[in-house]
Amino acid sequence: MKFNKKAIAAGFLVVLVITLVSFFLLAGTILNFNKQSEEKQKVTLCKDSVRLRASTALSLGGGVEEIKYSPLLCQTIDKKVSGKKEDVEKAIADSMATCWQMFGEGRFKKNIFDTISSFGGDARCFMCYTILVDPSLKFGEKDSIRDLDFQQYLRTTTYRSYTPPNSKENTPAQKESYLQYLQTGGGPGYFFGFLTDQGVKPGRAYAVMYKAKRTDCGVGCTAAVLGGGLSTLLNSFTGNFVGIFVSGGAMIAGGAKLIEDALTAETQIDGIFLVDMTDPNLRSAFANHCSYVSDLAGG
Repeated sequence: MKFNKKAIAAGFLVVLVITLVSFFLLAGTILNFNKQSEEKQKVTLCKDSVRLRASTALSLGGGVEEIKYSPLLCQTIDKKVSGKKEDVEKAIADSMATCWQMFGEGRFKKNIFDTISSFGGDARCFMCYTILVDPSLKFGEKDSIRDLDFQQYLRTTTYRSYTPPNSKENTPAQKESYLQYLQTGGGPGYFFGFLTDQGVKPGRAYAVMYKAKRTDCGVGCTAAVLGGGLSTLLNSFTGNFVGIFVSGGAMIAGGAKLIEDALTAETQIDGIFLVDMTDPNLRSAFANHCSYVSDLAGG
């Protein structure tokens, strides 16, 4: 492939300008940190940097499609949750919804992690949250949330009430469940839950992760790449996607293959994963593919 050297050189001349613009646009977010909780700070900064990165992509031509100069300022959020079963379900579901918000709700057409989309463009995974479930009097070590119970919670519990864009005046607000929000809250989306047969239990740690789409994924690539394992878990390649939990017997029978397929799939849509990180096999599988950022200095 031949590159237009003049186009590339001209593009790099504007790097400084874009960097300065990025700094000033994010400065307001940074200055407001002392007015917000630590979690909200990290969420806001990540969301702003993702939007800025998506909007400052530079097309150079001459064989180079796009270069993104604005940095992603996203940091993994570590937190503990406790309380009744319903409190734990809500805390995990809220973390999933927030992770979906942080990376654009499926609105962006490109893989937000790409640096130069002509080279590779492999989808990547980012760990938005680690969640330690603390035992409490109302949710103790003998208690648990089964995968089907949590899936039912996501399907039936209202996440938000909103009025669709461009609605007529006095249009009543619509209620949207967590699952509906993850599937259609901005663009099409999906989620997978990878849990052991213990489900969600006190004393165990879980992670909420964002999986980016493939930038150069053509029509039909989802069906072609996912193969027999994951393709049966999705009810459409263009519409709404189901939420699937892989646990118990399925984890033993075909879990390793399903996990590898989920992590390397060249999908046309973004997704959210919920993973039991206390299980050593799950932790190892996802740690090899998903970024954990403890601080913005690269730790």
